[in-house]
Amino acid sequence: MSFKLAAIGFRHNHVHDMIKGLTALGGFELAALAEDDPDLRSEAEARYGVSGYADYREMLEKEQPGVVTVTVVNSEKARAVIECLRHGTHVFSAKPLALCLQELDAIREALAGSGTLLSMNLALRFSPPYMRAKELLDEGRIGEVISCMGTASHKLLSETRKSWELDSRLNGGLLADLGVHQVDLARWLTGSEIEEIRGYRSNRRFTEIENFFDNAQVVARFRSGAVAMLAGDWLREETCESHSVHGFRIMGTRGSMEIDATKKRVILSTPGNPCEEVDVPAYERSLWTDFAQGLEGKARVITNDEVLDSTEAALQAERSARLDRMVKGGDR
Repeated sequence: MSFKLAAIGFRHNHVHDMIKGLTALGGFELAALAEDDPDLRSEAEARYGVSGYADYREMLEKEQPGVVTVTVVNSEKARAVIECLRHGTHVFSAKPLALCLQELDAIREALAGSGTLLSMNLALRFSPPYMRAKELLDEGRIGEVISCMGTASHKLLSETRKSWELDSRLNGGLLADLGVHQVDLARWLTGSEIEEIRGYRSNRRFTEIENFFDNAQVVARFRSGAVAMLAGDWLREETCESHSVHGFRIMGTRGSMEIDATKKRVILSTPGNPCEEVDVPAYERSLWTDFAQGLEGKARVITNDEVLDSTEAALQAERSARLDRMVKGGDR
């Protein structure tokens, strides 16, 4: 099975990871691109040697791609995704998918009955330590999940950022943009949906940047009774070796687990046994193969519903922080 691939938007370097990841599989050939910034469009045309369009709508009409990547400015993403879905085009989007629940509802409506696949770069689901932890949880090694704590810290490197990346009105805010990874992992690892969620956010270090939040926290209660405490920030020091650091600690009815994704370690602790560092194998499945398998009619880890539901949870956390109160899952 082969697909004509097109790229909409070159506003973030994630687009190059998407193109590389899909074309490396075989069966995907980049045929066209769209970018309304002429300088970025020229750079992309030179890099990939394909025709560039200023208007993605024109590209969709003329090129009729089977699959598109979407990496426009976050505030414009929902409109682009919806246009692709209305054309019957499969979509692989950068996160966040939408900046508000109304945009997400419109995407749900466009997706319903369309027969198209939607995926998003929820790459941490394919990080080997998290994949191994999920296997252990599914085997019941620590019993039922009582609680989990997840953290993620990134370097801001503000001088390298585009203006829209530093404006929450255009990027969606820390909870919607970065927080979706932590919320998605919590949903996946607990195997449950969020009943209620409380988000917090502030700007304590980079106070010279307006409409920006450099740290955020989430407390979420799941239908299973599990509680998640999640934190993310742009506060990692520039002198640190890695760009980001993240991990999870999960407490269960029969043990606990620590996931250090940066060092690729999983530590298992059960009553009466010493702490055990569990082997973390290399896995063949990836974000890209998962999407390709879906196109072949095979089961996916990141389904349409998973993309929509994790996005909704992150947007509810952002909404809670804005309203300064707890919100229920499904509230509007």
